[in-house]
Amino acid sequence: MDTIMDDCISHPSSNESSFYTNVPSNLLYEDMKHVIGKSGRHLHLLCESTGVDKIWYNKGRRMFHVWGKRSCLPAASEALIAHMNKVTKRYNLIADDSLVYEAVSYTHLTLPT
Repeated sequence: MDTIMDDCISHPSSNESSFYTNVPSNLLYEDMKHVIGKSGRHLHLLCESTGVDKIWYNKGRRMFHVWGKRSCLPAASEALIAHMNKVTKRYNLIADDSLVYEAVSYTHLTLPT
């Protein structure tokens, strides 16, 4: 179940209200190059096709952060997960199933005007 969190965070690159969600990954860091693509190509294409503003990978948390309009986040999260699954199968990657993640949540950002 998706939940809206009350935490408000400033997003410096936009003058509009924005949301973000986290998408965990159980792939090893060495394999993320296949998911991200050269110079972030795959993430740029996912942004364009789903209408979100940004997607980036947090190496320390082993999690993707997806920023954009709330209405675009579910489709972007699903597309990112599908892309990770496709890459996993294509390159026969081994996932680290020992990791446990919390459910995906959405956070509203209120930006200064």
